[in-house]
Formats: sequence, C-alpha cells, structure tokens
Amino acid sequence: MSNEKSISAFPRRAVETASLSSDAPDADVNAIFERLRGLMKDCGRPGANKHDRMLVLIAACIDEGINTGPRIVGVAKRLNFDGQHAGITLSTGVGKYWERGENGTYRNLI
Repeated sequence: MSNEKSISAFPRRAVETASLSSDAPDADVNAIFERLRGLMKDCGRPGANKHDRMLVLIAACIDEGINTGPRIVGVAKRLNFDGQHAGITLSTGVGKYWERGENGTYRNLI
C-alpha cells in the first residue's frame, strides 16, 4: 500500500482577502484594472477558451478584494466579458473554486 496521497485527499481551505472599499483611491482601482487587463491579455493566448478565462478573472477579482457578486460581474462586463456568463460561472463555481460567505462575499479555495 502506498503512502502517497492525492491532492483531492486534502481538504480545501478558503483564503481570506480584504475587500476593496467602494471609496478606494482611483490610483488603487486603476492599478487593479491594469493588472486584470494584463492577466486577461496573457490568458488570451491560443488555446485559452472564454470559460477558462472567466474562471481566472473571477479568482483574480477575489484575490484583488473585488469579492461580491455584483462587483465581480461589473468588472467582467467592464473587461468586455458577458455579465450573464460571469454570474453563472460565479454561482456554479461555489464549492469547487470559491465559497460564498453568509455576508455575500466570495473567497477562493486552495
């Protein structure tokens, strides 16, 4: 019998990130959008499909403190993604990629 464990044998853990305040300085918000645009450009290489790019965008938003459904969908729309696709992906990813707290904020699972 092997002592090796598969990754799936380990429990997933949510990662806490600070929420981006709605009154955050413009420079901070602009820097976040610049990073997100760069990430989406890098993910736009041949072979990356829209759904995979949406998963990456949502996880990055959560990491950046953009962690409520309406704000995540708003960012996706601002970056020329379909808002409905963002909402559906966000909902169906709960428990698999992120979790939603009682207060409506999302946290990535690692």
